[in-house]
Amino acid sequence: SRLVVVAASTAGPQALTRLLTALTGDLPVPVAVVLHIPIGFSEPLARRLDQECALRVFEAEEGLELVAGRIVIARAGAHLTVVGPELRAHLDVLPLEPSHRPSVDVLFKSAAASSR
Repeated sequence: SRLVVVAASTAGPQALTRLLTALTGDLPVPVAVVLHIPIGFSEPLARRLDQECALRVFEAEEGLELVAGRIVIARAGAHLTVVGPELRAHLDVLPLEPSHRPSVDVLFKSAAASSR
């Protein structure tokens, strides 16, 4: 495996916190997360989790490299996709289907494609 992908719905921050804080600092792959959360809340969540987790936690930024030791949370209001063999974050705010942004399906499909 080159990447772990995680998804949670609107009621998922507590479960996500329990899961991510249980990960050890020596996880050999990056983690990409989609959470249905209102715009403006993903960045503070990432900051809080960064203080609580053994791994570094970031809100996704365009071109951010997904590397071991890093958890990347999709920015609220934008699709997160994984691109390229080097696993970089791509953000898309276009009104693509499905209309939920970020979308679990969009992240998971891109992660599957990147593993080929």
